[in-house]
Amino acid sequence: MNRRRLAREVLLDAAAVVGAVCILVALAHAVLGTTLLVFRSGSMAPAISTGSLAVAEERPVSGVSPGDVVSLVDDDGVRVTHRVVSIGAGGLVLQGDANPAPDAGVYDVRSVDVVVAYVPVAGRVFDELSHGWWLLVQGGLAAGAVGLALRRPRRGRRERVRTRRAGAAVAALALALVVTGPLVRTMASWSDTAAMTGTAASNSWFACSDAVLDLNPWLYWRFDENNATGGAADSSGHGRSGTYNGTVGFGATKACSRDTGRAVTLNGSTGYVSSATASQPTATAGLNTFTVGIWFRTTTNQGGRLIGFGLARTGASSQYDRHLYMTDTGKVMFGVYPGGFQSLSSTDAYNDGAWHQAVGQVGAGGMKLFVDGVLVASNPAITTAESYSGWWRVGYDNLNGWPNAPTSYFFSGTVDDAVVYSSALSSTDVLAAYRAGR
Repeated sequence: MNRRRLAREVLLDAAAVVGAVCILVALAHAVLGTTLLVFRSGSMAPAISTGSLAVAEERPVSGVSPGDVVSLVDDDGVRVTHRVVSIGAGGLVLQGDANPAPDAGVYDVRSVDVVVAYVPVAGRVFDELSHGWWLLVQGGLAAGAVGLALRRPRRGRRERVRTRRAGAAVAALALALVVTGPLVRTMASWSDTAAMTGTAASNSWFACSDAVLDLNPWLYWRFDENNATGGAADSSGHGRSGTYNGTVGFGATKACSRDTGRAVTLNGSTGYVSSATASQPTATAGLNTFTVGIWFRTTTNQGGRLIGFGLARTGASSQYDRHLYMTDTGKVMFGVYPGGFQSLSSTDAYNDGAWHQAVGQVGAGGMKLFVDGVLVASNPAITTAESYSGWWRVGYDNLNGWPNAPTSYFFSGTVDDAVVYSSALSSTDVLAAYRAGR
C-alpha cells in the first residue's frame, strides 16, 4: 500500500469514528434527554472552568440534591448554570462557586438539567465548530468525505475498503447534522457567566461592543491598541479619542470573551487615559443626563478612580464629579456634585481579581449605581450633576473630599471598554449589555 492510499484509509477510519461519536451525541439527546453546555465564564470555577464542555441530563426537582450543579432557564429566558445551595417550598437557591453570594432570586421550576460530567477546554472547540467560518470548513470536509466514500475502489481491493468508505459517508452526514444542525445549536449555545448567565440566542447582543454601539455612545474607548502611539481610539464615531499617560501596559485579555481586541493595565502610580488635545481642543460642558461605565479587574487595596469628569485635562482637577471610583476595601462608589457631595456605594467588594463592570447614571429617574448588570444603590432625589466644562478621564483624577476616598487616586489594575452615554440607560439595557458576550 503506497503512502497516498494509506493516508486515504486513515482519513476514512477517522471520519467513521467522528461520525459514530456524533451519532451517539444525537441519540443521547433524543433518547435520554441529555444536553451539552458550553461554559463561557468562570462563575463555576475552579470546579468547572471557562471553556469546559458539560453533559447534563434532565431531572425533576424532586431528584435534585444540594451540591448538584444544575442548569435552568429563568423567568427572563436566560439560562443559569450554578450549584444548588438549598431547596425550599419556594424553589431552588443557586450560587456560582466563584460568586460571593447566592443568586438574587429563588427559581421555581419543575425540572432542571443536572450536570453529570464535564471535559475542560472541549467546550471552546465545540462552540467554535458550531458557527462562523468553521461551518464552511466542515461543509468542505463533509463533501470531501462523501466523495471519497463514493469513489469506486480499484479492482482487487478488499471489501473492508467499501465498509470504511460507507463509514466516512455516514460520518460526513452525521457531522453536518450534529454540528451545523439545530440539535447542537441548541446544546452548544448555552453559556454560563459570572454573576448570571445567558445565551447568544436569548441575549439582546452577541458581544459587548455590539451592545455599546447599538446604545449610541457619546464616547467609547475600547483600549484595543498595542502601544501608546496614536492614543485611545474613540469607537463611538464622534472622534473623542484619548491619550495614554504614564506607565500603561497593553495587550491584556478583554473582559468580554466574544469581543476581539485587548485591554490595558494601569500601574497605579502614573498610568491613566486623558482626553486627547487634538480631538478635543476645548472643554466640553458636563452632561446632566448621562450613563458612564467601565470594565475593571484588580486586587488593589489602595482603591483609585476608575472613570470620571474633571475641570482639568491632566493633573489634579479643582472640580471633579460624575465619577466611579474604588475604595481601599474594594467597594465601588459613584458620585456627582450638584452643590454638594452625593454618592452611592456598593455593599460588596470587587477587588477579587475577576472582571467586573461598574455603571453609574443620572437622569430623570434619579442617581443609580450598577455593578455587573445589577442595581446595587440608588437615590431618586438626585437628577443633576455639577455644572462646569471639562474632560473625561480613566484611571486617575482628584478625589479629595469624597466619601471613603482611597489612599491612591491612581487606579492599579486592568480596564476595558470605558463608555459614556448622553442618556440614562434603562435597567434592562444595562443588564443586557453586561450579559452580552459573557
